[in-house]
Amino acid sequence: MTAVEELRHLIIEVEGETDHFRQLQKQVEETARRLPTEAPDIYDLRSVAMLLTEIYLGAENLMRQVAKRLGESIPIGGAWHQQLLAQFSTEVPELRPALFGAQTAAALDEFRRFRHVTHHAYAIQFDGPQISKLLSHANPLLELMIADAEAFKAFLSQASDKGI
Repeated sequence: MTAVEELRHLIIEVEGETDHFRQLQKQVEETARRLPTEAPDIYDLRSVAMLLTEIYLGAENLMRQVAKRLGESIPIGGAWHQQLLAQFSTEVPELRPALFGAQTAAALDEFRRFRHVTHHAYAIQFDGPQISKLLSHANPLLELMIADAEAFKAFLSQASDKGI
């Protein structure tokens, strides 16, 4: 596959993840509307935790797709999630701009840490106030993610048009 074809495939993948981010926005809005304000039960917390985790996983999927298509390595080891986020919130001169801006990366890092909790703790250990706080931050984060993904897609389109 040529470099231009790789870029065009990546543009399609970025569009797909951006659509996923928009779907997540709707789900966050509906969840926030339905979630009891007083003492959500364990089933509510588990459901919201999964939704919040999916936000970070969507960003991670996008980072991995960009790495694959642009020939970048994906970190390995115990801190690879954190390293991947740092990698894609940094510009790589002569290759690409940062995928996520500093504000987006900082918010994503909070969701990354929460993803770790959901994968390594029992739901009974979930912190209700923390989940409520993250739920209130979810749509602003998704707005940032969409804007960053759209800007990155514009970069890819320009590079594709130039035949780079």
